[in-house]
Amino acid sequence: LLVVIAVLAYFAFREYRRKKKSERHVKHQNERLVALNDSLDSFVYRVSHDLKSPVINVKNMISMLKEYQTDDQDPLVPEIIKNLDLSSHRLETTITDLLELSRIERVEEEKEKVNIREVFHEILPEYQEQIQRIGGEVVESFNGGEIFYGSKAEMNSILQNLLTNSIKYRSENRALRIEIGTKPDKEKMMQMTFADNGQGLDLKQFEGKLFGMFQRFTSDTSISGTGVGMYIIKKLVDKNKGKIVLT
Repeated sequence: LLVVIAVLAYFAFREYRRKKKSERHVKHQNERLVALNDSLDSFVYRVSHDLKSPVINVKNMISMLKEYQTDDQDPLVPEIIKNLDLSSHRLETTITDLLELSRIERVEEEKEKVNIREVFHEILPEYQEQIQRIGGEVVESFNGGEIFYGSKAEMNSILQNLLTNSIKYRSENRALRIEIGTKPDKEKMMQMTFADNGQGLDLKQFEGKLFGMFQRFTSDTSISGTGVGMYIIKKLVDKNKGKIVLT
């Protein structure tokens, strides 16, 4: 009996040591991954920040080239300048998006009571002129439940990205219509709906990729974009303990 107890104790102790060793290894790997992630975030921020000034200088020089164009120059020159302008704009947008992503990971925004209707009315004037110019309209249906506890700055970013995407990917076959509203749900949480009648997507085909980084779902090269907007929206919603339902 003593031998059996001793053998069982030995195997129990060996299993205990193995488990503790495994836990230490997992903890070490997690700490290493956190450190690597922090280093990567810092690297992205520094590189993006350092690139911003040179890109602005390039855009300024392109503006100067536009001013010095003459009628007797090579006809290819205006086309080259146009392509340079588009490329510099895309690069600037990419850098801005990377800085925004870095900020999301690095900065913990102050939490407060946020009224979505008020935030929407603060940013809508930035887009109103463009929406009217293309014959679009915005329909609101705030029916209570528009207040939640979270970050106003992050809700601002979510709404800006949604409006930008609606305008950018609108259909050429109909006037743009954007619908936004809120209502309380059964769990006493805020529920916001946002819809437009744009080009649309096949959810069965793209649902798994919709919130991926650098994902674009149009072959139209005239539509500028980095494919980061929806990724930012998803990160911010998750950060504020929300969820997205696609219909």
